[in-house]
Amino acid sequence: MPQLSEPSVHQIIADMGDDVITTEEWETLCRGCGECCFEKIEDERGTIFYTMKPCRYLDVDTRQCRIYHNRFTINPECVKLTAELVPTLRWLPLDCGYVTPPPLDCPPMPIRGRAGRKRTRR
Repeated sequence: MPQLSEPSVHQIIADMGDDVITTEEWETLCRGCGECCFEKIEDERGTIFYTMKPCRYLDVDTRQCRIYHNRFTINPECVKLTAELVPTLRWLPLDCGYVTPPPLDCPPMPIRGRAGRKRTRR
């Protein structure tokens, strides 16, 4: 009998719909690594290269966004990570909380200045 893989967190949330999880609950999945806030470059073959260049609003020491609550207004390049969008993004790290759910016994991260910024060049 084939073994079924566990559904990802974004599959579960997308299937449940917007009424089931609040923005605040969704954001608690973020682990605060800040990896999404570093520039990425995609070549003509689709290979993604991660750079050491952070978004200008990312505090590289704390990995927190300095303009978190106004990030989409101030920085139009900032990507809003949603349950629908996350499965389409190949540049998120596999250990991203939006990609891989945290263990059930893991307390949620406090909601602080997190961001989801993507800058891809071809």
